[in-house]
Amino acid sequence: MLRQTKLKALLTLLAATLFATLIRAETQSCLVDLESGQTILSEAADERIENNSTAGLMVAYTALSLAQQHDESLEKPVVALDEKTNNERTPNLADAIEAVLLANDREAIERIVHHFGADVRAFVRSMNEEAARLGLAASRFETPFPSDGTRKNTTTAADTAKLVADLYRRFPFTRIWTSSDSVKFGNRDIENENFLRQNKAITGVFAHVDENAVNGAILAEDPRTNGRTRRLLAISLHEASKESFAETITTLLMRGYRDFETVRVFKRGDVVGSVPVYKGNKEEIELRTTQDVFVTLTKERMLELGERAFSLSIEYNRPIVAPVDKETRIGQLIISVDDRTVATTPLVAAEDIRRGNFLRRLTDTIKIAIGSKNSRNQEKND
Repeated sequence: MLRQTKLKALLTLLAATLFATLIRAETQSCLVDLESGQTILSEAADERIENNSTAGLMVAYTALSLAQQHDESLEKPVVALDEKTNNERTPNLADAIEAVLLANDREAIERIVHHFGADVRAFVRSMNEEAARLGLAASRFETPFPSDGTRKNTTTAADTAKLVADLYRRFPFTRIWTSSDSVKFGNRDIENENFLRQNKAITGVFAHVDENAVNGAILAEDPRTNGRTRRLLAISLHEASKESFAETITTLLMRGYRDFETVRVFKRGDVVGSVPVYKGNKEEIELRTTQDVFVTLTKERMLELGERAFSLSIEYNRPIVAPVDKETRIGQLIISVDDRTVATTPLVAAEDIRRGNFLRRLTDTIKIAIGSKNSRNQEKND
């Protein structure tokens, strides 16, 4: 019943764009399946644009990350620069981060910057360090504020998706914050400016209007009867209006749920294959997964080819020489569809491999030497 209610709510949201199939080219958008981590739909998602309104996401992420690094409580008061001491009306760090996620509140951002003992320039440096750690190669932050004169941030829809996905993964409580009606912030009640949050199928939202455009990220959830919940993250940047933003987001979500399916290819701990091992008591070592592995495909492709829709390969550094302890990282499993990599996952040794006897070690030493020589000759010929 819960699933039907949420789906009904989502379909109501999608009704206005039920027959839409294309995303307007002037926007930057993408849709990510959070189970598989795959980007399943995109439009100009790697195109860099100036965008300050989504800086609040990086401010929140950086503040939470710094607090975690310093083992700091989110209940700690955040004192403003002109305050000598805190009082009963002084907001805490959690309040400030929530105010940023709800309304891009400038005072909340100022208090967060001051809280970590930094000036704006130093905090921006921390933002860029976090962006680099996340692999947001196309993003560059110059300001934490949604409006800051000539200071402009640059980002992409693809980078924004990475940021939001990791925000919800590391700090899942932020989804609850973005869905609340308001937050008490000192003497003020800061209202949630994120529109679309009233829909029951939407469980995480950051959607704001800046001086030029509407930008945001929407998380939708669909509980399944098998206990899994399918989560889709929709990003749209540089929209002309709230209406066009809602149209793009609903089109993405509709197509994601209607046209694609995510399947679990392997469970955590599954043995996926074996590779040669030298100088050991066995000739091969079995490798297993460290986590569940999911792949997203079109439903049409899934019905047509089933398991043949994707191919598997194991990548590792050769040669593997005993002894090898169980759980040692050996390589990675690569899952491809139409010669395109769609997923990778670490592989570890599923067993202990002890050193072999003298004859085995001697024989394998010769094999490794011959193999190394052949590889060098091959490189010369290439």
